[in-house]
Amino acid sequence: MLSPIRRLCGCFLGLVIAATPLVAGEAKESLRQYAASTTTEMSTIAEQLASQMPDSVVILEMGDQVAFSYTGDATPPGLSHFLTSAFADLDPAVLAMGQTVSLTATLAEDDGGTAMGLMLLARFTGSDSPVLDDATVLVDGRGPGGCDGQLILQQPMPQDEAARAYRDLFETRGFAFPDASPQETSFFIGYRQDCELALYLQEREGASLIVIRYLEN
Repeated sequence: MLSPIRRLCGCFLGLVIAATPLVAGEAKESLRQYAASTTTEMSTIAEQLASQMPDSVVILEMGDQVAFSYTGDATPPGLSHFLTSAFADLDPAVLAMGQTVSLTATLAEDDGGTAMGLMLLARFTGSDSPVLDDATVLVDGRGPGGCDGQLILQQPMPQDEAARAYRDLFETRGFAFPDASPQETSFFIGYRQDCELALYLQEREGASLIVIRYLEN
């Protein structure tokens, strides 16, 4: 059974995917996921953070889990400072005053410490996403290392064409697909000296839903 925090994040993600077309290469919003942990107890973090939050931040308490949600263009300083401190790869400029964001930060007890998660819908710059023209970025959950996390796309082409196109794209980035069958169009494993990835494809309303998941060597 999913935890309340996971259900909350799932609902948030579902709403974003259903309502927000995000075209790669344009200055539009995209959804990114972040994760971190600390040895500080969850209750300590939650109490300190909640004491700094204005009414614009929605706080949901669910036993050993707490969620903080905000939507707007004036992220409260206390929340912004906490998020940029907790997630080292989060660019502070994304949360600057005047930048419109929609976010849900979660805290959960984890072996005496705290597991922290963030789902952030905002405008990001400097992205090097491995996507083809006309791709719709649904979720950008890649980590800062360049070979961790995942990317979820929707590509307006049939699954077999998308499979060939994305295999070709990753081959230009140094990946090889030695075990792939020419007839296979739904799942591939790509190998590079410094990285591995799994490429999943699924037909979706005349287009292709594509999941690019980076794997640890």
